[in-house]
Amino acid sequence: MATLSLVFINLIFGATFVVVKDAMTHVTPVRFIALRFLVAAVVLLAAALVRERASVLRARTWRDGALLGALLYAGYATQTAGLVFTTPAVSAFLTGLSVAFVPVLAVAILRDRVPGGAWTGVAIALAGLVALTWPGGGVHAGPGELLTLGTAVAYALHFIATAHVTARTPPLSLAAVQIAVTAALAFATLPLDAAVARAGVAAAPLAPPFSSLPTIAWLEVVGMGVIATALAFFLQTWAQRTVPATRVAVIFTLEPVFATLFSAAFFGERFGFRAGIGMVLILAGMLVVALRGGDAAADPALVARGRA
Repeated sequence: MATLSLVFINLIFGATFVVVKDAMTHVTPVRFIALRFLVAAVVLLAAALVRERASVLRARTWRDGALLGALLYAGYATQTAGLVFTTPAVSAFLTGLSVAFVPVLAVAILRDRVPGGAWTGVAIALAGLVALTWPGGGVHAGPGELLTLGTAVAYALHFIATAHVTARTPPLSLAAVQIAVTAALAFATLPLDAAVARAGVAAAPLAPPFSSLPTIAWLEVVGMGVIATALAFFLQTWAQRTVPATRVAVIFTLEPVFATLFSAAFFGERFGFRAGIGMVLILAGMLVVALRGGDAAADPALVARGRA
């Protein structure tokens, strides 16, 4: 059930490509992130105060949630800033490298023992990611690329940190706090929208965070906040209580697969033979990790987190 939940999350994230593409014509990127996470924070904090009041008010919940929220924000912020200097294709490719960083950082930081089958699955999924998202003109080491590499590292650390802290805090409270922290940091960095506008990347005009928007834009903000943020991150936090971080990272390579399929369905975009091979390799990598990646119960990240 936990693995299926993670697949469902990636289906949601893949589908949001269509929503975000339209939303960016009405609202600037950082403002959209701030409003989206604010909606999610209100929903999750209200639910947590009703169901887990003692937990959500605990200092340790806020300490763990602040760590996850800071990492999540770092991923979104560096990705948004990176898009000022690089293309969406390069951004998608470099962001997906988080699948390779997870096992490396798990070994380096937590001294985890990552099974050989997991390394093999990661390598296969990474090859599929390259085939699916590799930009035709190649990747150059400019400021946008370096910022987006930071995105991959931030997301990898977020996977690892989530696996490390979820055993000691109920998932609803933990998700609520991390999303609230991310929202606060997003509002604090709204000036990034001005940089995006100067670079000519943003299609929407600059405006105060709560100024008027078309009805469709508010519906997109609320829909993304409730479904693609509140629900999705709660499910991820819950699922990572039992699914190792390396396996989670491989499952998240499904996001560009679903995004490609939804893009084909809604925008009529075509994907070629290389993209098809990439999708097959990503699914093969997931299968290898599921069958040969080791038991979650034996994963040191999952065992160690309960002792922290």
